[in-house]
Amino acid sequence: RPSELLASSPHPVSHRPPSSTTMARGGHGHGRFLDEDAKPPEVDYKKVIRKMAPLLWPENLHLKFRVVLCGLTILIARVANLMVPQMYKGAIDTLTGSDTSEPAFPTGYIAAYTVLKIIQSLQRDIRGYVWLKVEQDTSKRVKLKVFTH
Repeated sequence: RPSELLASSPHPVSHRPPSSTTMARGGHGHGRFLDEDAKPPEVDYKKVIRKMAPLLWPENLHLKFRVVLCGLTILIARVANLMVPQMYKGAIDTLTGSDTSEPAFPTGYIAAYTVLKIIQSLQRDIRGYVWLKVEQDTSKRVKLKVFTH
């Protein structure tokens, strides 16, 4: 019978949940026992920033160029985001005609609107492609720094 097996086992099974004072950090009751008053160790954020700051800017000139290029793609995307509604407005105004001109077909506005929409859609992919090598280099340097201490 199962109850006899449990009773004769050298490691009796308790169906009581462990209390918060005896439960380990992992939540399974294994490892160190924690007091309710125990606090995690203080983190010296200035020390962490001093160690990580050199890793934020790449060492390689080619990668620095890629970081600047990524910044430019973000700037171009922001300008495109601002200009798309202006091109749309210009196209609508040209189609309806203004007080000083006759209605016309807005070829220039439509072409500019189309180019800006293409820039908006491709910007994320271009930025991801350009940023990939920078991200890989930074990840590699962080891992090397962590495992060589």
